[in-house]
Amino acid sequence: MNAGLAMTVLANLQFLRVVAALLVVAHHASRSMLEAFPALEPITLGVAGVDIFFILSGVVITLSHEHKSESRGAFLRARIIRIVPMYWLATLMLSLMLLVGLEPLGRAQADLTLGEIATSLLFIPHNTASGASGPLLLVGWTLNYEMFFYLLFGLFIALPPRGRVSAALCAILLLVLVGVLGLAGGKIATTYTDLILLEFAAGMLLGHYWANRRAGDRDRLIGSIFLALSLAGFALSTTSQAMGLPEPHRVVIWGIPGLFAVIGAMFLEAGGVAVRNRNLLLLGAASYVLYLFHQFVLQTLQKGLAAASVSLATPAGALLYLGLAVAISCLIAVGIHRKIEQPVTRFLKGGRTKAVSA
Repeated sequence: MNAGLAMTVLANLQFLRVVAALLVVAHHASRSMLEAFPALEPITLGVAGVDIFFILSGVVITLSHEHKSESRGAFLRARIIRIVPMYWLATLMLSLMLLVGLEPLGRAQADLTLGEIATSLLFIPHNTASGASGPLLLVGWTLNYEMFFYLLFGLFIALPPRGRVSAALCAILLLVLVGVLGLAGGKIATTYTDLILLEFAAGMLLGHYWANRRAGDRDRLIGSIFLALSLAGFALSTTSQAMGLPEPHRVVIWGIPGLFAVIGAMFLEAGGVAVRNRNLLLLGAASYVLYLFHQFVLQTLQKGLAAASVSLATPAGALLYLGLAVAISCLIAVGIHRKIEQPVTRFLKGGRTKAVSA
């Protein structure tokens, strides 16, 4: 399969980014809706957005570099440009809010230390002064895994595609084995030996397979089957949570259905079923910003509705909050993407841009 054909899957993957980001937004919003909808308490379907993001990272990074020769430095520089500026902006905004006493996102000024700010900015796993798991930004823990995956992939970037994927896969399996055997000690070691690394590995294998496959005449059928399996898997996991059944690791209950969703999206697009709506694709491009900044919107909206005497303890108030949270978060994300993220990226890349970011 040539590079051009490989990259045609990106429209549906962009849409999956939207789905993943909105799942996380809905999950965080639902935590404030429990009084109105107590049945939501055991349901954590929204966290599956993170698992989808991790799988997508493995796919897109592998796929976009399968037919590309790039130095380790160039690869890591591109990843830093993609991840760091907006993450630092969100983290520093939160730090400033805490320092002036606004106490957003359930934090207090007394919790904040310069060490926590530094370790958060440098993607170093840590615990906060209050004992909670860091980093400072609530969703920042996932960026620690992202950057670690980029370092692993970049370590082997000079190898041929198959060797690169094989070496990175072996490294991930070795790290996970260390974690499974209980040989890792300390916050950093336990973080980077977690089973969740398998989601990046699954994405890498899928990306490598996709870049070298031959297009078939049953792609639409295969995509439909995997999409159905994905929906069934998510429904089964959600039902088991609602029933209070014992839960396996998130890689099983969310990662496997998430992988099926990605596979289904790719095969469907290869079969001619693709998302072409410009607004959805724009939101997909802005999904990283949406992911980082939605918590600021949720907190501000909660305070605004409280000032307007709208109670989240009632079904009507809770649903109004959820609808406004999604809509405002999306609008602000697109605005930040266009007015800040894109100009900063262009500047750091020396004026070079891509229509679809990896």
